[in-house]
Amino acid sequence: MAPLRLALTISLSVLLPALAPSLRAQTPTTYFYGGDLMPSAGAYAPWFTTIGPGHPTGGYFGGTTWSSDGDVLTMTTQHPNDFIGATSQGIWFGVGYGYGDDPGLNFATAALGNNVSTRLALAPASSQWSLYWFDANGYEAALYFESGGFSYYTAAGTTFVPVADMTAFHTFGTHLYEGNVSYFLDGTPLASASAIATGFPNFLLLGDGSATDVSGFGSLRVDSLSITVNAGAPVPEPADVAVWLAGAALAGAALWRRRGGMAARADE
Repeated sequence: MAPLRLALTISLSVLLPALAPSLRAQTPTTYFYGGDLMPSAGAYAPWFTTIGPGHPTGGYFGGTTWSSDGDVLTMTTQHPNDFIGATSQGIWFGVGYGYGDDPGLNFATAALGNNVSTRLALAPASSQWSLYWFDANGYEAALYFESGGFSYYTAAGTTFVPVADMTAFHTFGTHLYEGNVSYFLDGTPLASASAIATGFPNFLLLGDGSATDVSGFGSLRVDSLSITVNAGAPVPEPADVAVWLAGAALAGAALWRRRGGMAARADE
């Protein structure tokens, strides 16, 4: 067996058994919304609390609309900035209680981790849409989508990330684990820091939820929303895994050479 392959085999044989208990302890479950129906329709309806047309109790803001072309959900709302005399509206979906329905999707504890990834774009002349988490003490984490970029929130404050074209689809990730929040843009890590609050997450919103002066206007286009409970710690990017494996291989090669040298000296 070639030294490098032997070294990699030795490294993985040592490391994988150590990782196995933690892998067995997590049983991730992913709920995937594909934009092909309204969140209140079909198989999606039991998962989501919705404030929008189709809410089971009619509890939504009038004047809002959503529709799907079979691939992408378009959510539309209005705002006083739209035209004189307009009133703030709201439209959103996610996970929450107290709105007349009881979603069949429950988050994991902070120790087991929760991850949300959404692929979305703003329509032209649209801004101020959100994705955020709550717990009993308030916000845990949030993304705020504007025409020129987006902001993410941690316990240390707010960071704005400029994006050249928010009308193009991008994937935004938020991962909560053991009191920390990690943010991702198109698979690239942006930050990992203490979450704003660290309790049990019981509310997730994507859309225009507040109907106040920070409420969205125009339209938000949602291609997908993926929610994984029992997600564990954030998963390294493929490039990070490659670096880790290369490091493990080098460490194993060094061990192989050292053992080979010791054996040679013992034979002298």
